[in-house]
Amino acid sequence: MKRKLYLLFLLTCLLSSVRGQNSPQDSLSELFNKAAGFRNAGEIDSALYYFDAAGRGHRALGNFAEAYQAFFAAYSIRDSIPNGDRALSLLYLGSVEGLLENFQKSAEYFSEAEKAAWLQGDSVRVCQALANLGSTLTDLEKYDSALSVLNRAEELGRIKGMYASWTASLMNNIGNAYMGTEEYEQALQYFHRAYSLWQDSGENDHVALVLNNIGYAHYNLEQLDSTSYYYYKSAAIARERDEKRNLYFVLDNLAGLYLKLGNMDSVVKYQDEYQELYSQIYEKESQETISNLRIQYETEKMERENMLQKVQIQEARNRQRLLLIALLVLLVAGLVTYILYKRREIRREKEFRKINDILKDQEIRSFHSVLDAQEKERKRIAEELHDKLGSTLSAAKLYFNNIEELAVNHESKVINKGMELLDIAVQDVRMISHNMLSGVLSQFGLVAALNDLTETITGSGKIKMKVLTHGVNQRLDQKSELHVYRIIQELVSNALKHSNATEVIVQVTQHDNEMTVTVEDNGSGFETARAPEGMGLRNVMNRVGLLNANINIDTGRGKGTLITIDIPTS
Repeated sequence: MKRKLYLLFLLTCLLSSVRGQNSPQDSLSELFNKAAGFRNAGEIDSALYYFDAAGRGHRALGNFAEAYQAFFAAYSIRDSIPNGDRALSLLYLGSVEGLLENFQKSAEYFSEAEKAAWLQGDSVRVCQALANLGSTLTDLEKYDSALSVLNRAEELGRIKGMYASWTASLMNNIGNAYMGTEEYEQALQYFHRAYSLWQDSGENDHVALVLNNIGYAHYNLEQLDSTSYYYYKSAAIARERDEKRNLYFVLDNLAGLYLKLGNMDSVVKYQDEYQELYSQIYEKESQETISNLRIQYETEKMERENMLQKVQIQEARNRQRLLLIALLVLLVAGLVTYILYKRREIRREKEFRKINDILKDQEIRSFHSVLDAQEKERKRIAEELHDKLGSTLSAAKLYFNNIEELAVNHESKVINKGMELLDIAVQDVRMISHNMLSGVLSQFGLVAALNDLTETITGSGKIKMKVLTHGVNQRLDQKSELHVYRIIQELVSNALKHSNATEVIVQVTQHDNEMTVTVEDNGSGFETARAPEGMGLRNVMNRVGLLNANINIDTGRGKGTLITIDIPTS
């Protein structure tokens, strides 16, 4: 038989504190009662400490029912509080199941303990759970799986710097796995490493068990003298320390040794002692107590899982409701947004049409004004031609009718007078032409046209427009003034149509050799690199080029627009 060590995760063993007392059982019962008192008083930390201590003591003495009861009481507390060390209690419960040779149940506890340890972020507990799980897989004769898990535990323990007694226990368990694969020499190496570590650390609680394992390895190697030496040494330590479980193992192995040697008296002796210990350790009452506690644990676990499942189902339903509500809200919001957007677009289109109508109306009125002015100019020119140039030319004609007669009389004075009248007629024509031109410009020059535009735009109620002039004492030529006016008209139109501006300021400043025009609005601005096609900037640029002027555009999203044009006048 191969004997293993299950108590890998123990940091301390209560036996050291109860040895030397007259009644360890009574002391452990007192610890359990003390723990129950602390639990009833709400002193959780103290209750956990004494429940664990009582469980470890009973387990070491082979009182497995009492050990299971104490460990289960501690588990119930840890499972009911935030950040409880569930992994530790699961390790304790798994160790008792293993000692009772309920290996499958033990493996389940240890596997659950590993998961709990990862969730707790406790690498020490993870190492302990892996070591115990590997040992239990050896008991289940799953040796390859056991070695894989134990090697993981060894690697993680080396990284985390696990304590010496844990490492010793792990070496012992790896040795047991190699016993299962019948690699006895390899197993002996690990057993001796475990023995040395325990000796060096001064912890002797598991020495009897590892000596029994060393003896069993020698037995399989047919080294019976060494087998006998280690068995007797293990039995002596187990008797001295009252370790029923370890003594139970070694008595069974001693009976097997003497059976091999043919010493039947010794076989009977050790078998009788073995059976007596077996009845103490595995008595029916203890098994029933543990079974009832196990049922209680499974029932509570199932209730927790059912409750968790109900909570998860309710949470899933709540999430579905929230998702449905969110979708409906998004749908309604999208619909409202779309309606508002369409209304805004319709309103903007109406405003654009109104602005275009205003601009067209202003242009039509300006055109009619020009036609009226032209008609007046035609009338004035006709009158002046009739009154001035006509009479002058008539007089000149009378003079020249007499040229022939006068020429005969050689009257040079008459000829000279005719020539003088013709000169006056020419000057009158020039003056009339000049007066016609200056009359149109004075009435419809740049400043006057801008003021007229301002009155029209502001009167629409959509935007406020101001025109400021500084030092505009000299006129540009008529063509240049027309270009400047069209540029300003285009920029004001952009402010109305595209920038949502509420105010436009136009400034015209006259310098010695330059006229500066600025158009500024408080609208949304635009990115010059991505100016919309409909903003008319191309026409503006063309007119700026015809004027040999320079233009600067200062704008951006959300900061309005300032356009400056410098026009040479020399």
